[in-house]
Amino acid sequence: MSLFLPKLDSIHTITSFLVYGHDADPLFTYMSNPTTSSEWGLPKLENLTIYDCDYDPERLLEMVLARYGGQGSEGDNNSDDGRDRPPPFQELTIGHAPGEADIDTLDLVEDIVGNHCFTLEEDVER
Repeated sequence: MSLFLPKLDSIHTITSFLVYGHDADPLFTYMSNPTTSSEWGLPKLENLTIYDCDYDPERLLEMVLARYGGQGSEGDNNSDDGRDRPPPFQELTIGHAPGEADIDTLDLVEDIVGNHCFTLEEDVER
């Protein structure tokens, strides 16, 4: 996935993305920082679904904070340097929880994103 993501750098129309059975951390990192074109990774992405993926919940939290302005509050869509951030998620679905020890981080993600659009599906049938 790390090799594939930079090729999306020039595509600004992606609004939905599904990742299944991969390491999701490169995607979270890509969407947390400006890309080579100084745009945010997948700048129009509003719907993200992750199924059966390996990921670090802290990386997930970093991506969410980047998209919500790093303030930990809903609707804050501006960065500290004045550059617009990508839009907040309308739907964020995580189809696998890596473990009970990470539930506090996932709860924080839900608090920031809002329970109206965050879905955590544990024990997904494979």
